[in-house]
Amino acid sequence: MRDAPRTLEGRVLISGASGSGKSTLARYLQDHGVNAFDADEVRGLGHPVDLHGRPLRRITKEQWRRVEDWRHYWDEVRLRRFLAQAPTVVLCGASDNMFELTRLFDRRIFLQASWRLLRGRLDDPLRDNDWGREPAQRAWVKNAARAWPSRARAAGFEFVDAALPLDEIYRRLFGAKPGIPHRPQRARG
Repeated sequence: MRDAPRTLEGRVLISGASGSGKSTLARYLQDHGVNAFDADEVRGLGHPVDLHGRPLRRITKEQWRRVEDWRHYWDEVRLRRFLAQAPTVVLCGASDNMFELTRLFDRRIFLQASWRLLRGRLDDPLRDNDWGREPAQRAWVKNAARAWPSRARAAGFEFVDAALPLDEIYRRLFGAKPGIPHRPQRARG
């Protein structure tokens, strides 16, 4: 039996642990005409909070390294505004509160990756994001890689193997080869 065709309509969240390929996939989708965004590049969306969820003005370099007393949250009001700017938008990213915000998305996709794959990508000297290089950050990523899949299942995410080539991930997500005949209306990042 063939898979039903999938569309790029509505609000789509693509998430996974650090190193699963979210930013790379966002760029790939953009290059193929998809209205996709790396959540780390959406101005004002993510911000640090203390362990009680209260916004922090800034975090020190030492806090960044240790990650023991802060978390990365998406601002729900800003996320709603961002998603309302276009009828179709794909957001590639993760935050510590994303599972509480999944109701804002029509489709949720989780890039499943083994710790071995994640570790290799985090160690890649060509990686443009330094998150996951510090020991405490690495432990956080390893914990997320263990804990998030069950939370993603409970939240109704579809799973895609992050080790697949980008064109195969595209095909599995959207049921077609890369290439969109038209460029949808673009939301502002």
